[in-house]
Formats: sequence, structure tokens, C-alpha cells
Amino acid sequence: MVAMAPADQAMVSAWMSGWYNQKLGYNWVDLAAFRRNEANIMKYCADHPKDQLMGVIQAAVNQMQKKQ
Repeated sequence: MVAMAPADQAMVSAWMSGWYNQKLGYNWVDLAAFRRNEANIMKYCADHPKDQLMGVIQAAVNQMQKKQ
């Protein structure tokens, strides 16, 4: 994801956030959480460029669900 143009990063981040939040049953937008999650995913992707985006996001969602 870090290799994408900034506009493409923003579009993918927004779409993926909406898709996963809907999947988890959320029907509101928490902009602070979105920005925090986006930054965490971008950092992870920069540190692990060979990992696939969907796997990274799913692992983050799984980790979040364990904390709840």
C-alpha cells in the first residue's frame, strides 16, 4: 500500500475501513480510530512490504477482537 499514490492510499484506506467496519456490525464512523488504524497499517506495510494487505488488515481486526 505504501507504493501507491497518496490519493489511491486514501481511497483504499477508506474503502477497506468501511468494508471491515460494516462486516463487524458498526454503523458509524470514528474518524480518530480510522486515522489511528490507517497509520498503524501504513507503518506495518512499510516494515513488511511482502505481506499482503488483506492479511495484514485481517490480522489487525482479529487482534482488536481479542481485546474486546
